[in-house]
Amino acid sequence: MIGATTLGAVLAGCGTLAFDSETDKRPSSTPARAGGDELLGRERVDAVMRGMGGGEFEVRSPYVQVSQAAEAVGSVAARWRPGAFISVGAGSEPCVLDPSEHPGRFRVSIHWSPFSIDLLDKKVPDEPYEPVGHGSYVQHSKVDGRVLRLAVPCKVAGTHAEQLKGLPLEVEVGLLGVDDADVRLQGDAAIHAARQMVKHIPCENRPRIPDSLG
Repeated sequence: MIGATTLGAVLAGCGTLAFDSETDKRPSSTPARAGGDELLGRERVDAVMRGMGGGEFEVRSPYVQVSQAAEAVGSVAARWRPGAFISVGAGSEPCVLDPSEHPGRFRVSIHWSPFSIDLLDKKVPDEPYEPVGHGSYVQHSKVDGRVLRLAVPCKVAGTHAEQLKGLPLEVEVGLLGVDDADVRLQGDAAIHAARQMVKHIPCENRPRIPDSLG
């Protein structure tokens, strides 16, 4: 297993890419955008850049393969026990894009939810998560900007028997500082990223990710 700390030391650096919103011209494939393309799909990354106004973007995240992100979060789950606190920072940020010409940030984070399924059911968080089908939950938060969190029950091989309900996998998608961007970009990105993650971990319970997050 590759731990979250080790992971950052073995990955390539960041870079710059551009999207011409007037001609709808795609940037060429570069190592800088490879992690986002693999996690979200090339068309979704294009749609995000288009929705944020186009132009040049700084890629703030190192290149993280989906399989590496899966190993990073899987190793955290292997250490979990009932009653243990798992930091939401113990995961991976495989896609962070900053427009160079105007304010904003698009960020995808993969980690474990600080809330168990039981707590999500009881709507314990200050901003409650809502069920979206197939055992998954979504939260639309505005505390730290505009952030969508999708929590999915995922049983990692070799973990404690209660890990399935005690430690849901969470995909967090932030679309910050771009009030007029289409909020559906976040939901679509979260759904696709979650599907990639549960396949690569792989989750023993084979969770079904909803087609829509409402």
